[in-house]
Formats: sequence, structure tokens, C-alpha cells
Amino acid sequence: MRFPFTLLGLSTQLQSFFSSSPHPTPETKAMAGNPDFAFKEGADVFSPKDLVELGRPGAAVANLAGDLALVSFSKYSFDEKKNKKSVFVVPLESDAKPLEIPLEKGGETFWLASHIIGNVVANDEKSEVYAIDVTYTPQAADSSQILQVSGSPKLIGTIPTPSAANFRYHAQHLVFSENVYSDGNLTPLRSKTKNGMNAEIRLMCMILPTVRLSQDPDRNWIFGEEFFSPLKGTKHNSPVEPFGGTDDFDVSATHIIYTTKDPKLPEAWHTKQNVYIVDIEGKEKPKELTSGKQGATHSPVFNNAGTKAAWLELDEDGYESDRAKIVIYDLQRHVRFTLTQNWDRSPDALAFSKEDDYLYFTADVVYWALLFSQSSLTSPNDVFIIHGLPHANSPDLDISKTDTKQLTQFTAGDLKHKNLSKGEEFWFKGALEKDVQGWALKPRGWQEGDKKKWPVVLLIHGGPQGAWEDQWSTRWNPNVFTQQGYFVIMINPTGSTTFGQEFTDAIAEDWGGKPFVDMIEGWKYALNKYTEIDPDRAVAAGASWGGYAINWIQGHPEYGFNFKALVGHDGVFDSNYNGYSTDELFFAVGNQEQKTFREPANYVHKWSTPQLLVHGSKDYRLPETESIGAFHALQQLGVPSRLVVFPDENHWVLNHGNSLKWHYEVFRWFDQFVGDKA
Repeated sequence: MRFPFTLLGLSTQLQSFFSSSPHPTPETKAMAGNPDFAFKEGADVFSPKDLVELGRPGAAVANLAGDLALVSFSKYSFDEKKNKKSVFVVPLESDAKPLEIPLEKGGETFWLASHIIGNVVANDEKSEVYAIDVTYTPQAADSSQILQVSGSPKLIGTIPTPSAANFRYHAQHLVFSENVYSDGNLTPLRSKTKNGMNAEIRLMCMILPTVRLSQDPDRNWIFGEEFFSPLKGTKHNSPVEPFGGTDDFDVSATHIIYTTKDPKLPEAWHTKQNVYIVDIEGKEKPKELTSGKQGATHSPVFNNAGTKAAWLELDEDGYESDRAKIVIYDLQRHVRFTLTQNWDRSPDALAFSKEDDYLYFTADVVYWALLFSQSSLTSPNDVFIIHGLPHANSPDLDISKTDTKQLTQFTAGDLKHKNLSKGEEFWFKGALEKDVQGWALKPRGWQEGDKKKWPVVLLIHGGPQGAWEDQWSTRWNPNVFTQQGYFVIMINPTGSTTFGQEFTDAIAEDWGGKPFVDMIEGWKYALNKYTEIDPDRAVAAGASWGGYAINWIQGHPEYGFNFKALVGHDGVFDSNYNGYSTDELFFAVGNQEQKTFREPANYVHKWSTPQLLVHGSKDYRLPETESIGAFHALQQLGVPSRLVVFPDENHWVLNHGNSLKWHYEVFRWFDQFVGDKA
């Protein structure tokens, strides 16, 4: 089993609820679906509405003392049309229950001190910084007195912009990220625009401003009057958009270490990122720590003494899924050396031990640390702690023999009696006789011995360098499909991560080759193994590369999947066009052969399966014209089809209301072709 663990998380909510579809014509009226369709719902059913309203815990962040952890939490209510936010304080060495602190104004939270939480709340003009004191008395006789908030939040300072984010506090400095103009000034953006025009927005950059913040002997907070701009004039952007957050930089008592796209190269054509170190107040110019010959870099961290740094480094510029290796830099001796050179896996988060004598890291196969957050196919994140962890030089490194304790059960109450499928792995021989892994999740109400009773959906992941794993998702959640009565099959074909770099690399310039051999063989294996599946009621859905796969399957009926309906979300239709329109031009450059020989648009004459296409207008990875083009092709061929566009969504559907609409469209479409009344 692979258990992916997360140290850091970044979430975004887009405030919109809008979808559109083509106006019905005499030819398309029947394609709009059953207007009386409704989800299966009930106390023992985990419906799409339940998924959207389920609480969403973030990743645990421990304080410096190691006795408490912070976990951000949000829970949406359709009745109130409100996304309520809070933060949980979790005791790590006590049986006391976690303390939930409501955040009426929302905002980001972080540790200011071992028992003081920082909370930054934005309004239209500025961001206000509050301090929340927490009293922790593990030995208190009254359990309600063990962990509690002391007094009201205290306003300790303001930041003159409304969009400050990604806060890190160390010693006497608060560091955060902000989008500003190239002069590095935190002046509100609208005061810089002229005549109400926003043309200057293109000159903006993401920087890491710094402000002094400390406590006097009476524990009163002193918020500095001057904001420093250590990245001013460098053309460095950190965190690296669109996914970068606090994992793109770290702070010591005197310096900031950060990763940024190489300022000398066109961003869209390259993945190369450099790692720099700079004085925390910008008194000196940044110094590059990388060699200059690397690809992307991620997760730079200091050790606790500030004498060493570490980061993750990829070799090849232009290849975002290259193997990541750990690099350590001695800041006193100015020596750089690489770890995990011969390890065929990619770490994805780093942390030094408290004594600085060990480096812990996360990976898809094992986790060597004390505190972690973990989700599964049946639950969102919960917090766990490991005791009795062996040293790296121990002869016994079996983590299964350590004492792992679960500290939270954030969503256990809401998921009780829902009977979610835990999923089961299966393995088969795929392309080149390689072992390939897949998942099977059985539908609600399944009983052994059912013969060809259940409709089945094949879910195809994106990336293409991604993977279906034993983890929770708020977007493509297989248990939402099982609860609506579908047997779910998910295959990790050639190109998937977690199975070694060779397997990941093997999809390069072979998008329509080995991955589909794997899926064909895996599909046959699943139909033979799970006789409860009705192969005449099969459907498939995929997003991004998975959307490409849906369009590719459309043009290759000889594969024999026999799907009755398809759903493609933000997928590739014409990769030649996409090679010029995507915001990731480096990706198109690295897949030239794909554009010539693995082109879904070249096989439109074979398309015949009813298909729903969904796209976000703000998707710059794969612009909405990809789905519009595929929809027009289907319409011209007279194939039942439907196009749903979310104008305010990007590559993902993130808004709560839009998410419910997305699920409604998908399940209504499938029901039309393989439902009980189909």
C-alpha cells in the first residue's frame, strides 16, 4: 500500500456559481438529459452534496515546542450559503480533545510563538494581524481547562494590502508573500492604475516582504513601521505561481531562502528554478545556491541553526515530472552535495530534526517523521503522531513497528454509517509485461455473487504524471461514484508516479501508446475478476490528460472498451493548437512526437460515443476551445453530446456550488445511458 502524507497544503476558493450549455436545437433537445434526474441521497448515502458540505481539514503544523499543532478547517453550508472557517489546536502529547477556534472573519493562521496563534484577516483596504493566546495545561484536573483560548484576539499590526498570504514568523521578523508592482512597494494596487485601466497589472511580481515583529518584556507586541523588500529589483518571483506557497521559502533568524523561476529565461518555456539566500531585510543582494545546471527546485528549508539548507532538485529543465533529489548546502563551508542520487523515488517535503542531525522527508512510499497528516479513500485529513521512530542508522527501520497514534477525527461523525468503500488493489501485466496497479471500489449495496448487476465507471487520472492513491479528493472522489451505484475502476498506467521514475518517464512521446495498452489489459482483468460488473453498462470519465484519454478512446473503438457514455473535463482535443495556447509551453516542447502522431482531432471520423464535455473559461493550461472544438466535432457527426462551461473556474472546479452542479451534470449524463431506466 502507498500512503501519501502531506506536510503543507494550499487551497483556493473561486467565488462563482455559473454554468452554461448550448441552447437546445431540434437535434440536441434529447441530449440535455432527464430533467427529473436526482441524486441518490439519504442518511446512509454519501451524496455529492455531502461531499461538498463535508469539513475540509488542512495539514497539521506543529509549534516550535512540539506540544501543539494547528490545523485549518472549513465547512460549507448550502442552507446558509456560507463557508465557515476555523482552526483546530491539537495537543500532541495529551489525550485532551482538539480545541476548535472559530474564525468569524476567516483569514490565514500560523504560529507566532509556541502558544500564540497569528491570524491575518483581510478587508478591502488592508490586512489586519491578530494574536490569539492559547493556554495549555496538560495536568489540569478539569479536562475543559487543559486547552483554551485566553482572552480575545489582539490586533497587533496592519499590512497596507488586502491580499497578503503565506505567512512565516521567525524570531523577530514576519515574512509573507504579496503581488506588487516591480518597484516592490506595498502601495495598494488601485492607487497605481490610471483612468481605471489595469494594463499595468502585467508588470506585477510576487515578492516576500518583511516586517519586524517582536514582544517587549511585558509581552506586548511591537509591529514595525517599515516594510522591507529583499527581492526588490531582482526580477525574482516567489512563491512560484500558480501552486507555490509557504513551501517555496523558509526563514531563519537572519535570512530567507527561496526558489524562483530563472529570471533570465522565458517562464512559459522553462521549468528551471534557482534557489537563493538573501538577508531578511534586504541589506545584501541575493546569492544563488544552485549550480545553474538544474531544472525545477522545490521545498527549500533551513536547519534550526541556520547553518545548512536543503531543497529538492530536478535535473532536466522543461520536465516537471523528473525525479527529485535532495540537495544539501553547507552555508558556512559553501559546499553543495546531493543525496538520494541512486534512489528511484521522489521526496516531496523536507524538514530537519530539532537537533539538526537528521533530515526527514516525505515520499509516496514511507515517511520518517513524528507528526503527519494523512487522508484515505474513506476520510479527509486527520492528524497522526509517531512514537518510537528508529534512527536512520538503526538496523531495524520498519516503520510498521513504531507506535502510531491518531489524534483527530475531524469528519468521523459526518461519515458514520455512510459505508464508504476502502478500495482494493489489483495488479496485472501491462505494456512490455510490466506490472501495473489498479484500484477497484465496490458500489453501495454490493453483495458477493451479484452477476452483471452493477454499471461500471473507469476513472482516468490527469498529469499524465499523476496517480490514483489511497487518499481523499474533493473533486474526483471515487466514493461519490460508488454511492450513486457505480462500480469504480481506476488504473495507474504507464506514466503514473509512485512506481519508479522509469515507469513515469515511459509515457514521454507515447501518450497514445503504452498507457492505453495498460488500460485495455487492466480493464479486461477487472471485468474478469469482478463478475458483478455489467460490461454492457460501462462509462468512463477523465480530466486533463484523462480528458485527452477520453478523446483518444473516442477515436479508437478497436480498443473494445464498449463504453456507453463518456465525460471529458478540461481535456486535450488538438494538441498542435494547445502547443501554442497553453501557459505551460515547456510541456508542448517536450512532447513534439505526441503532437504529430497522437492527436485526438485526427480520429474524429471514428467518434460515435455520447460525450459530455466540461471546461473552465479561466483554464489557461488547456483553454476552453479544446472542449468547444470537440463538442463541435460531435455535433457535426450527430453524436449525442453536451457542453458545460464554467466561466469563473480554471483547470479545476473549486467553487462549492459549481462543484455540486458539476456532479449533477456528470451523473445525469451517465444515468441517461446506463441508469436503471436507460
